[in-house]
Amino acid sequence: MKHKENEMLECIKRFCESCSGEEIPAECLDEECPVFNARSGTITGRRGETWLKKAIRGRCVECCGYEARSVSLCESRECAIWEWRLGDGEKSSKPKTLQEKLFEGDEEDEIYDVLFGS
Repeated sequence: MKHKENEMLECIKRFCESCSGEEIPAECLDEECPVFNARSGTITGRRGETWLKKAIRGRCVECCGYEARSVSLCESRECAIWEWRLGDGEKSSKPKTLQEKLFEGDEEDEIYDVLFGS
């Protein structure tokens, strides 16, 4: 198994532990959760890095009220899967706050793009 897959699986396991309140979330019954199949820190079958990224992204979108654009603005750094929310796993990536994004450019079009997408 690849290094990134192991890192993502560990993050998912920690996320599930915090969500369920159990050290081993095997008893979780939320089969609708996007990361359900990786909750124990392992995956089976043909699932790999791409599947894990999609599962994490799906959980983050769910957490952000199904607003995909909000995931990049997430500031819940204490969340175990936060660093993988955009699929890259960059621990050093610090999301800009909405205020930082709004005021980094002085063009009205740039502000509109931040708020409503391009």
